[in-house]
Amino acid sequence: MLLRSGTRGKLAGAAGAAHVLETAYALAHEPTPLHAPWPALTAYRLAHALLGQPDDGAPYPRIAALFEQATAFGHLGPWPHIFRLAALHRGGAAPSDQETGFAAAFAAYQSWMRRAQRSPDPDLGGLPVETARTDLFNLLDLAGCFIGADRSGLRGHGLRTDFEDSQGPFMVLVSATTAFSLLARTLAEAEFEVLRQRSPDAIAFALPLHGDPHWWLPGLGPSTSGDSEMRLLVSLLLRDTRSIEAQATRVIGRSDRSALATLRQLRRRLRERLRTGGLALDPESMNARDEDGALYLASEAPIVAMVSERRYRSAP
Repeated sequence: MLLRSGTRGKLAGAAGAAHVLETAYALAHEPTPLHAPWPALTAYRLAHALLGQPDDGAPYPRIAALFEQATAFGHLGPWPHIFRLAALHRGGAAPSDQETGFAAAFAAYQSWMRRAQRSPDPDLGGLPVETARTDLFNLLDLAGCFIGADRSGLRGHGLRTDFEDSQGPFMVLVSATTAFSLLARTLAEAEFEVLRQRSPDAIAFALPLHGDPHWWLPGLGPSTSGDSEMRLLVSLLLRDTRSIEAQATRVIGRSDRSALATLRQLRRRLRERLRTGGLALDPESMNARDEDGALYLASEAPIVAMVSERRYRSAP
């Protein structure tokens, strides 16, 4: 949530964005680093916010170091390398260091484009990642970064009109917590895969923007069925309904008598699916309520999910 808030503030040119992103960066690195993509992503967003400060207040060596940290996560491509050049230039780095930085940026660009041309690329499918701003705006913004121009007039401009509708956003959900962030598809895929690798016994599922849902149950191969069951489980993980009728509307699209009967059947089918994956639940586990009265899944068993926010929020 801090990263999302700080990023929105940065894109809008908010003065307090750096403070919010400092907090997000600290949380991603202390006391031990979080899993990918958070250490690199928070470093990248914070570096951008600091680069927007006036010359007399911008810590250019630290900004360059933050962009360097962000290069560790390949899904950000050459962008950290490119903006790092502006920090090196503005900070008065030696010409040889700037030339070395440019060579690294060019090498990252070449690698990025080679990966983008693979068909298919199982590791970084869908590259290159689109940025939240147009390429022309990024070029203008980068030029301003290099010359130390007052870029306040750029605030609120350059946002892609097709960005939200292209491939995202996605939620990465983990059982026993309601905290999540909205991410671009490739970033969500990266976090989802890291979490799956860290918890090989977890029940995992993915609800893409288009196409079949996918389940991965321990000991079994992947399956592509159960869209409605998946929507029910997402609702329970998000704790986003406080009545059976509201849950039926969220999962089925209506709350009449027939829908409520269908919801009861979906609970039984979901419970059976989870049992097949090694998670035995009694019926009451799917009717539990938290302290706010929200319906949730009363289980601490590991579940990991990647869900298209747009698909889930739209009517079934």
